[in-house]
Amino acid sequence: MQPPPAGLWGMPPDQIAKLPGYGLDVHKNREEARALVRKLGSGPDNRLKIKVTTRGWSLYRDQAVLLLDQLKQIYIDGELDLVNTAQYFPKIMRKQYTVALNLQTAGPDSDPTVQLFYGCGRTSTGTTIAIPRWTR
Repeated sequence: MQPPPAGLWGMPPDQIAKLPGYGLDVHKNREEARALVRKLGSGPDNRLKIKVTTRGWSLYRDQAVLLLDQLKQIYIDGELDLVNTAQYFPKIMRKQYTVALNLQTAGPDSDPTVQLFYGCGRTSTGTTIAIPRWTR
């Protein structure tokens, strides 16, 4: 499940550039994101506060810290909720999270993972941001 250029999974760069938030102009992308957050009632004076749940393992924690930094730039203040591995997956299955960062994959068939985690976005490092169905 490695992305291009070394792997087969992924879209060509010209198609990715057309997706919202994936353009090459990072400043423009962030301004668009800030505008969306302001439109929804948050902003520099009324920051949205969320918890980002992930496993209490450095591989997951480090990615979550990067996510929190990215969210902070668009008026979203995240609190890191580190969960022991033995408790993490049951918590995810029960949908007891607002935003969860997960690195789980399912080999060549991603359908089981999508059904389990409902991936809602992708960061530049390939991690999935999972948001439970009931928050849509």
